[in-house]
Amino acid sequence: MRGKLFSLREARENSGISVDILAALLGISAKRYNTFEHFPDWVDVPAAKRISLLISTPVEEIFFGRSSTISRIYRRQEGKNGEN
Repeated sequence: MRGKLFSLREARENSGISVDILAALLGISAKRYNTFEHFPDWVDVPAAKRISLLISTPVEEIFFGRSSTISRIYRRQEGKNGEN
């Protein structure tokens, strides 16, 4: 079972990286990155993994929204791990 989940914004702020710098590292505009923080379900798996690496926070500790692909993958895995 996972511990506390951080919002994308919390995780970024905890890392000390600004929106402008993270967006530049991702190769997107700050406006586009801000969209991710407001609508984390829109972040695709490759982008989520890259963000995770750049802010030094494991992807499984960042909440990307209940309907995001990443959340569905982790819910499925937790369900399988709970079965014996």
